Amino acid sequence: MPARSSAIRDGAPARLGRRRLLALGAIAPAVVLVGCSDDPVEANLVEETPDTPALTMVVGEAEAALIAHYDAVLNSVPENQQQLRDALSALRQQHVEHRAAMAADDASPPLGSVPNSPNIDTLVTAEREAAKSRIASCEECSDPELARILAFIAASEASHVPVLRGLT
Repeated sequence: MPARSSAIRDGAPARLGRRRLLALGAIAPAVVLVGCSDDPVEANLVEETPDTPALTMVVGEAEAALIAHYDAVLNSVPENQQQLRDALSALRQQHVEHRAAMAADDASPPLGSVPNSPNIDTLVTAEREAAKSRIASCEECSDPELARILAFIAASEASHVPVLRGLT
């Protein structure tokens, strides 16, 4: 019986054998778990590169601006709309966590970062812009771990848009 080869034969790709499929199945969960780990030690994996302090401060200030925007909208929601208040508070809390991930707990929002008439529609716009900005920051970043964190923050902010739309 001829030996099997993983090389391409007769212009057709080799089949994915049972052993390879089982090996991939064994490795895939480990890869997923590493990517989704919430181990607090990971916070120390960000290497200091020349752009890291400036980038984390900019992102921290942007997160502080989003927190202030949520606070302004929450202040306008009547007390009897507790379900809306809870949903907005949960989204706001994620921005507190984003700011903490940047080690920028003392960051304050830039002046004029909250619109004159804050509402859910202005939050949708702010979340869209924040997601775009985090993606841009991710592309500018020279530290792979910081880029990964920024990508997660961008995904979180983008996911807030449909949630907020559902609240209107």
